[in-house]
Amino acid sequence: MEFKFEKLIIWQKGMDNGFAIRSLVEVVTCLHKAFRRNYISEEEFREHY
Repeated sequence: MEFKFEKLIIWQKGMDNGFAIRSLVEVVTCLHKAFRRNYISEEEFREHY
């Protein structure tokens, strides 16, 4: 099943950007958690951050 708005280019671009932003936020959160739990060093944190 497909909704009509899914064919709109602007909706498709918004989805692409939205996913990218959410993915970035998830990665940063995981980096902070890994650092706080001493799974990665401060150097590794800074390198990936």
